[in-house]
Order: sequence, then structure tokens, then C-alpha cells
Amino acid sequence: MTLLVPALSAFQRRVDRICRVHRGIIILIGGLRRELRDELDQEIRQIPYLTKRPLLDLMNSRLEGIRQFDEDLGLIASHDEYLQVAEEAIENPSDLLFIPKHYIDTKLFKRFDKVYARWQQHAPHVRFGIDARGVLPFTGAEVEWRLLEAGLFEDLASLWNETHSAVTDGKGTTAAARIPGKRFRALQHSTIRAVFALLEGYINGIGVNVQWTFDLSAMRADDVEMLTERSADGSRTRYKRFRDKALQYPKIALGAQHPPIQETDADLALILQRERDWRDAVMHPTPLLEEERPLLREQVFFETSIDDLAALVDAAISFIRKVDTALGGNFGRVSIWIHDRQADGRFADEVFF
Repeated sequence: MTLLVPALSAFQRRVDRICRVHRGIIILIGGLRRELRDELDQEIRQIPYLTKRPLLDLMNSRLEGIRQFDEDLGLIASHDEYLQVAEEAIENPSDLLFIPKHYIDTKLFKRFDKVYARWQQHAPHVRFGIDARGVLPFTGAEVEWRLLEAGLFEDLASLWNETHSAVTDGKGTTAAARIPGKRFRALQHSTIRAVFALLEGYINGIGVNVQWTFDLSAMRADDVEMLTERSADGSRTRYKRFRDKALQYPKIALGAQHPPIQETDADLALILQRERDWRDAVMHPTPLLEEERPLLREQVFFETSIDDLAALVDAAISFIRKVDTALGGNFGRVSIWIHDRQADGRFADEVFF
């Protein structure tokens, strides 16, 4: 038999809203442990059956909780906005609703570092996962975060470890004995792609951070075009090369006259050389003989040294660290997600934790 819920009075609706706002703020801070979530949900369900005195006590208690959140974290949005974001998160079909750090800093809380100690180490475009329904076991205890370049680095680390384990000569083999060598070569190609995906993702992240945190209307037109990869009127796409982004994005971010990392830097020089020699070979393969290229793309495809590949992987990591150092923590720190290879040549398991 279905139980009918009594219609709410005006005062009950007010208390219901305040309780939902309080619950919503907690959800947006990082979520509720299952037992506390059940307690607050049950509290809201009981509102239609409470008399005035218990309702008044409940309202005052939750208002005090909201006031304390404001004192500690600095609430930016209106009560209705917190409620709306939380309710939309609850209705979201995904287990986690990912919200950018920049949005949290500018639209929700002034001092979120009071909740999350490493907050300032994260870039503005890092997304934090909100478990609005309280279904995941870590909710209320840990904060899940997602960063594109960190994921790209994990891809690279995973592929490199597989490549490192698959090293084989393969010379003189026939039939099935050739399979390990071909698997090794395929892993090398995937690792090369992963290196340049990581570099592109990292540099593009800097570009997004600048767009989100700077006043583009006050910037030079050519800098805006470089960042947005669009013409001044926005009508045409104007894609930029990795080289130009690598030089210009950090310079724009710092408001500097010259790029902090020059093209003569050993790591960037190697990356740019391998971009032409290797990335083109695996992304735009051709058997064509090209007079301006010292290496045939086809030759690179079939003959890549594992030692040279290791040098490229290390150069990519070193270059990213140099850019991060030059930026001085303006957009977080890469140390929370990037790692060097170990003495045995592999990436540690902790990379993936």
C-alpha cells in the first residue's frame, strides 16, 4: 500500500529548503559518508510529520551549519545556487559529477583549501568528482580528481613499461618467432604517440588556464589568437604548431617579453626534432622519399632504438618540469602527477595510484 505524504505548509517548505541547502553544501565540499547521508536524507523525509517546535530547532541547527560553512570556507553563491548544483548532481546519471577547480574557486567557495590541503597544487582546469548520491566507498573520506595531462602521463608510463618489458632483437626469426619483435615495435609506436599526446595535452592545459584566469580583452590580439587558435573575429580556425605553443603559452602566462624555455633548450630541441622525425612517421606514415628529411619515415617506422625512445620520454618529463618551474606555481604543480623513471628503467606502480 502506498503511503500518502502530507502536503507541506509554508514553514515546512522553508525548513525543507534549508535542510537541502545544508546537505547540498556538504555534497559539494566532497560528499557525505553513507551513514551521514542516510541520516540527513531521513531528516528531510521526516519534515512533513514534524510539529512547529522540532521544525524550528531543525531549521536553526541547519542555518547555524550553513553559517559555519560560510565562516570557514567563504560561500560565494546564493543558497539557491548551491541547492541547484547539488540537485543537478544528484540527477546526473554518472556516479561522479566533475567540476573544474576554477569554477569551485570563483563560483562556490573562497577558501576550499580549508577542506583540501593540496588545493593550491592543482591547476585551474583540474576537475573534482562529486558523488552526490553517496554510492562510492571513498565518498566523504577522499576527494577524486581528474586531470587530462595526468591521465596522458599514465598512458605514457603504462605503455613505456610494456615496451621496456617487451624489448627483443627479433633478428633472424621466422614465422611465429617474429611475433614478439612485432609486438615490441607496435608498443614503441604507441609510446611515441603517447609522448606527443602528453606534451600537447600539457601545453593545451596551460592555454586553457590562461583563458580562464586572464582578461582576454586586455591582451594583445596575436596572443589571443595563439591561445584560442581562432582568428580575431572568431570566424576561422587557426591551428598552431606544438613548437609555437610550447614557446608562447608560458611566455603569455608570465607576461614575459621572451619565452622562458627557448628552442635551444636541450629537451625542447630533442622533442621538436623527434616530432618531425618520429611523430610524423607514426602519425603520417609514407614510403615517399623526401629530400629534406635525413631519415625516411618508413625507416623510422621499422627501426627505432629503445635507448633513443627512453631519451625522448625523459626529455618530455624534463621539459614539463622546466615549464612548471618557470610558471612558479601559478597554475598548480606537476609534481602531484608526474614522475621520473626508476633506476631499473620502469615507472613505479605509485604512478598509477
